[in-house]
Amino acid sequence: TYMAFKAHEMLESQTERRDEAALVGEDELVDEILKPYFRENLGLAVGDARRRAQDFVALMVDRSGLLTETPGGFRLGDHLTMQEFLAGFYLAENYADEDPEGYAAFFREKARQTWWREVVLLAAGYLGQKPGFQGQKFLRRLVDAGSKHGWELEALALAARALAQLRVGRKRPDWYASLAQDFANRLYARLYAGVAAAPVAPGATVALGATGALEAPGALEAPVAIRQEAALARGLLTGYPDEEGVPDPRFVGPLGLPQFAKIPAGAFWMGSTEAEVARWVKLQGNDNAKDEAPRHRVTLGAYEMAVFPITNALYARFIAAGGYADPGFWEQAIADGYWEKDQGFRYGNLPRYWEDARWNNPAQPVVGVSWYEVTAFCRWLTATLADGRTYRLPTEAEWERAARGPEGWDYPWGNDWREGACNSKEAGLGATSPVGLFRSGASAEGIEDLAGNVWEWCADGYGPYSEREQLNPTGADGGKYRVLRGGSFYNDGPTVCRCGYRGRGSPGGRGQRRGISLRPNLLL
Repeated sequence: TYMAFKAHEMLESQTERRDEAALVGEDELVDEILKPYFRENLGLAVGDARRRAQDFVALMVDRSGLLTETPGGFRLGDHLTMQEFLAGFYLAENYADEDPEGYAAFFREKARQTWWREVVLLAAGYLGQKPGFQGQKFLRRLVDAGSKHGWELEALALAARALAQLRVGRKRPDWYASLAQDFANRLYARLYAGVAAAPVAPGATVALGATGALEAPGALEAPVAIRQEAALARGLLTGYPDEEGVPDPRFVGPLGLPQFAKIPAGAFWMGSTEAEVARWVKLQGNDNAKDEAPRHRVTLGAYEMAVFPITNALYARFIAAGGYADPGFWEQAIADGYWEKDQGFRYGNLPRYWEDARWNNPAQPVVGVSWYEVTAFCRWLTATLADGRTYRLPTEAEWERAARGPEGWDYPWGNDWREGACNSKEAGLGATSPVGLFRSGASAEGIEDLAGNVWEWCADGYGPYSEREQLNPTGADGGKYRVLRGGSFYNDGPTVCRCGYRGRGSPGGRGQRRGISLRPNLLL
């Protein structure tokens, strides 16, 4: 374990990425790692210590299977993971109150580095299974080091992820619950403090759509990649409904629903003028904006929209309740041949990417779901809650009014593109973000994630606009495509993540492009 730790330390300046080969030269392994160890611990002379080191290396290669010799040098195990495992074991076993300064230095100098991330996680997991409070002290000192040296959010994220691994498939330590609550509270305060939304009125029709939270004045600002990691770690502490996680204060409604924002009745201008279309066509370099014309007047009754998109945690309730097996929720899918009595839903009883770790964090929006699935989910929600409300996808007009706000903006936050306001291609995350992470992009009514992150299904069939003034329009009747709105993490923000941009997808589509669920996402 000592050799693995020192080799990992030596390689931190030589290996830029974790997936690169982690090879240690013979001279480095013998003269810089093992010889000093044998001299210090066995009291050997320099020559004897070097011979002992050479013999040890030969024996390890020949007998242990842990050390492999390659043309480029020596490797511990078949993969870097073995080196990290042994280094983590060494770190854990040598974590002692007798050497607080040594470990303070490790946390200060190394724990923040990506290269040491897995070592820290493995050490924390090992200590968390030992009797007593060594695991708790390890994680608290990690967070304290981050707080003292200006990277508290990163330290909290790493400590929370390390703690969350103790919850799944193992006996929790006695101190788990209190520490999880502490870390979750601190992450929440830095990521989501200041969330507000209106309650749902009894008897109201509730449009299910992706929405958000109000920005918290004075909240900690950090690079988006760090906030993403912190939000994912917070999501792991929340967990799925059957995991007894720390609740997320934003999802305290029945079945873990978020609050809903009221959209008052009234008229607004929907779509784009010919001049605006010409501008967008020029900026986009294609004619995708042509269907935004003509601009027309639409009057809507009052409705309410959820403040956040449907998360994996919430959709899991639909799966666990047997929603995929109940034909009462699948009327449209049955009519179109996508759901049959003996087979159920054509693509099975899980979203397409449900078991992919890149997309299945409890706090991320559910992806890999077709229009049929999200419609069935809404029917299940209405039947299960039985609270006098109708839960459904928004119409295209309702979605656009919620995004534009009462002033008719081009983006949920205003008429000018704002860097950092949404999870579009410009954010550089390359994946969906936990809902509500981009608070500065909330709409006028406090609805979040209407721009970017995930494409959002609407109820309507896709068809051309009419010039006539309309009252509560429902779009085309059926047809080949259904409406998608909002853009995603994959798309260009200034052009595609606009309030007026129209997307479309086959109702049975579940995100084929690049194997990533770009379009079929549930809008709550």
